[in-house]
Amino acid sequence: MATGCLSQPLNAKIPGIEDFEGECYQSSLWPEKK
Repeated sequence: MATGCLSQPLNAKIPGIEDFEGECYQSSLWPEKK
């Protein structure tokens, strides 16, 4: 089992990200292919 500081998603603080109109995903929360 892997645990530690890298197991919790963290939102990046990127200037202007709130204006981005595309989709944003964290690698740990990447959507499954359907």
